Amino acid sequence: MEHLLTDLQKLKADREKEAVAVEAEAATLKRRGEEAEARVAELEKKLNGQSDYELIKRDLAIMRSVEFPGEDEKQQQQGQQGDIS
Repeated sequence: MEHLLTDLQKLKADREKEAVAVEAEAATLKRRGEEAEARVAELEKKLNGQSDYELIKRDLAIMRSVEFPGEDEKQQQQGQQGDIS
């Protein structure tokens, strides 16, 4: 009978240790999840800040063609000549 009580106490202690370990692991995973969510929000904010890149690039090309007509043709010709050399 005493042997059974000792085994029972041992099992309870082991279960408590496992419960503490599981709680610590759950807290760690929760923290990592929150960090990941914060990182995603940060990257989404950065992406939204750069979302107009293509529009600005197109507008700049239009402005260049108005300000410097024929420059694109010269650059293309120079690029083709560089490819031939």
